[in-house]
Amino acid sequence: MNLKQLVHFQNVATHGCITTAAARCNIAQSALSSQIAALEADLGVQLLFRHARGVTLTPCGEVLLDHARQIRAQFELARREVRDAADVAGEVTIGIPVSMASVLTLPLLQALEVEFLGAQVHVFEGLTGDLRGWLRSGKIDTGILYGDDQADGLSLTGLAEDELVLFGRVGEEAAGRQSIAIEQLPRWPIYTTDGEHPVRPLLSKIAKAHHLTLKFGAQINSVGQLKALAREGRGHTILPRVALATEAPTERAQILAIEPSIKLRSYVATKTNPDRLVRKVGSVLRDVVERLIRSGDWPGARLLQADADR
Repeated sequence: MNLKQLVHFQNVATHGCITTAAARCNIAQSALSSQIAALEADLGVQLLFRHARGVTLTPCGEVLLDHARQIRAQFELARREVRDAADVAGEVTIGIPVSMASVLTLPLLQALEVEFLGAQVHVFEGLTGDLRGWLRSGKIDTGILYGDDQADGLSLTGLAEDELVLFGRVGEEAAGRQSIAIEQLPRWPIYTTDGEHPVRPLLSKIAKAHHLTLKFGAQINSVGQLKALAREGRGHTILPRVALATEAPTERAQILAIEPSIKLRSYVATKTNPDRLVRKVGSVLRDVVERLIRSGDWPGARLLQADADR
């Protein structure tokens, strides 16, 4: 008895007719009949009742059919698991926004080491505009992008929605407060990254909707330098709250929510039709982000549905 015989036997049992089964399996009827006869001879039992309308299973045939189904299912499982093992032995490159890196990078690497022992993982940190370009050029296989307005040609899966907050010195009138009205933002020059990255365009859009004119300071494409400027009391910036997860309010710089809140969405991005390893890494990435948000380690965010509207 072998797997090929079991497959043929299951097909005959399913169709109830050797002629039909032979046609569906693209095998000669005589060859199929010989396979069934050889199986019966090997087992020493009759498996089929043959009659004018086709065939039906004997009690022994019923028992063998149950085993044949289980054996084929186990065979397919083995095939999938072996292929999956080969897939995760490859190489994958991931891009993470600088704003998220201090919270996300280490937990993500730890999770990937558990899930994909055979995979070689590379992580790059960058601003959204940089990550978008790296995805298109093939420098990275998958990554997280803030915003979706320049994502043509990329496949996006909803990830999180982050709260934007004001970071900087706002004076004694804000002492003890946790938030500031959006109408007060024009009081200070706001330093941000340039228009290739999503924060400044989003702020301009929100300001227009509230009939406000914001004063933008220099464009600084460095989250670290934006935070340093605000930390020293030399200016104000607006960033996702997660970017300030390791910052503590001081006399020189406060962290204040903006009312009404300003939200910035993020997405797991790949090129279209990513391979299995890249898809699995994206799934692990989402699981890690969900865990961090639920634990409170990723402040000011909520998880998006994977199919969240762009």
